[in-house]
Amino acid sequence: MTDTFSAEEQLSPEPFSQDALRSELEQFAAQQIQQFANRTPVTELVEARAGFIDTLLQRLWQHFGLDKHNELALIAVGGYGRGELHPLSDVDILLLSDQPLDEPTGKTVSEFLTFLWDLRLEVGHSVRTLDDCIEIGLEDLTVATNLQESRLLCGNPDTFQCLEEQINSGKFWPSEEFYRAKLEEQKVRHARYHDTT
Repeated sequence: MTDTFSAEEQLSPEPFSQDALRSELEQFAAQQIQQFANRTPVTELVEARAGFIDTLLQRLWQHFGLDKHNELALIAVGGYGRGELHPLSDVDILLLSDQPLDEPTGKTVSEFLTFLWDLRLEVGHSVRTLDDCIEIGLEDLTVATNLQESRLLCGNPDTFQCLEEQINSGKFWPSEEFYRAKLEEQKVRHARYHDTT
């Protein structure tokens, strides 16, 4: 039996002090190091880290009042979107809106992101409309891949649903075309390192 705790048990009920939150993040990291030394399966550790960060982001989303902005959705993408977060991995998030943000909302989003950086989290972020996501995803295979590995953290489920429908439509990177592009991407990456193991 592994000695793991849920994110709810780890985070204080109102984690709004930067110092307190940094301390809780450090304690969680130290606990995971100990669990790794005690041979806790890595899959459990990366899933627990993702869950811990999920809870943190959801609480801060409410703290900054972003839950009052009905057009917004906070989405985990990439490896984090798969529910896996390694200790040194970026926390990759997408702030999705059905329309361009007005100035006050943009300012609040900026404060939210700045707070995450002040916590010393390695956050990879994008703030995009649905149209932006599709346009950029069609041009950039990495963005397309990240979007296909996404999950809603909080915010408007309809906004996220619209994104999912667009991504899963046959017009956004049809399977055969996507497969060929990923193979080519892999070849280029391997060639960069002279095809060494």
